[in-house]
Amino acid sequence: MGNILQDMISMLTRKKSVIPKADDYIAIARYAGTQERLKQHPKLNSELTTLGDLKKFTCGNSVNLGSDQTIKGTKTFSRIVFLSEDGTKWEQTISNDGVTQYNKIS
Repeated sequence: MGNILQDMISMLTRKKSVIPKADDYIAIARYAGTQERLKQHPKLNSELTTLGDLKKFTCGNSVNLGSDQTIKGTKTFSRIVFLSEDGTKWEQTISNDGVTQYNKIS
């Protein structure tokens, strides 16, 4: 047990920074059930995933700009969806003639 503790302390004191790669593994912990959140010592299920899988789960092919943000440079998108203030979603399409259309998504 002492060797593991020494290794962990040396990792913290080195402050070595790395550039993450898509095939790097990270640990994810989940509650065993919804009632576990209320307990003082909840049971957790831990699993491994890669950063590439996490990126697919969180981003996919979409970009979340937030409010009042713009995209600079040339970007290619397969689909652009706008969210109005009342929660309605609109998909933007542009024809070959350059005409912009908005279709309501249900």
